[in-house]
Amino acid sequence: DGVDETRSDLSSLSTIPWFCDPCKAGIENPMCELCPNEDGIFKQTINECWVHMVCCLYISGIEYIEPKILSGVSLDQISANRWGAKPCHLCEDERWCRTGVCVSCDAGLCKTYFHVTCAQRDGLLCEI
Repeated sequence: DGVDETRSDLSSLSTIPWFCDPCKAGIENPMCELCPNEDGIFKQTINECWVHMVCCLYISGIEYIEPKILSGVSLDQISANRWGAKPCHLCEDERWCRTGVCVSCDAGLCKTYFHVTCAQRDGLLCEI
């Protein structure tokens, strides 16, 4: 696919340097407020905490102060009773299964919950 290769190379053609939000802030190992997993692309919240970009895309109730550039992440609209309410069925370490916010499976009446990054790790995320 020549088209896909061209698209993936576009960012390397830019002359403008790009830095992720943690690097710009001088943060080496941010921890996500929404899940227990490390690594990935992080965004800073308006409360100066950190969240995975993928968590923001799949968890309802997240708002952006600047939505066009997905900046100024606000977690204020996530109901307090959602935090730690459902255990992640995919967590590799059971001690962390109730941290952050889990999402539910979209398959009918399934009652399985998981962290977005746990589902991503296991290849279970559906396109949104």
